[in-house]
Amino acid sequence: MKSHKIDLAGNVLMAVGMILMFLGIGYAIAHDIIALELPQYAVYLAIMLIFVGALLWLLGALLGGHEKITNRYYWISRYGNRR
Repeated sequence: MKSHKIDLAGNVLMAVGMILMFLGIGYAIAHDIIALELPQYAVYLAIMLIFVGALLWLLGALLGGHEKITNRYYWISRYGNRR
């Protein structure tokens, strides 16, 4: 049985990753729509923030055990109904 602290850390990493992705997407869109007077490298940092957020989200899913659920349903849907 996994520790509850590891499960909590996985969920926190997933939440932080999702927030970073939304912030990066929001900033990149707002920069184009509103035409903010910020340096161009800030847009590159926002795009990088999207990828860092995705990696944190995947790491959180790995720690929290959320990827095992999909693997189990894949296995059941493919090999569960043997006739």
